Amino acid sequence: MLENSSFQNPEALEQLHNLFSAKEHEILKGVEKLSKNVAKTEMRLFEFEVLYSLLVSEEKREETMELVKKVREKRWQEALKKANGDEDKITFFY
Repeated sequence: MLENSSFQNPEALEQLHNLFSAKEHEILKGVEKLSKNVAKTEMRLFEFEVLYSLLVSEEKREETMELVKKVREKRWQEALKKANGDEDKITFFY
């Protein structure tokens, strides 16, 4: 830990400033990478939804949604069983 006298030492203050700057840069780079990934994912989802609605009939979309609901319910029940009914742990399995 830094001693109080270290705060009066210009070299120690510069080291501290560099440490904080490096950590800030590291955090910002991580956030930037994550936000780019989120933006790409959202754009792909948007493209899919638009193309899907244009290329697939409403009847087929409704059939697909019913199938998706059944599959999700089945997977949820399987995950609930694996988690021994503990809904706090279920996201690990689902």
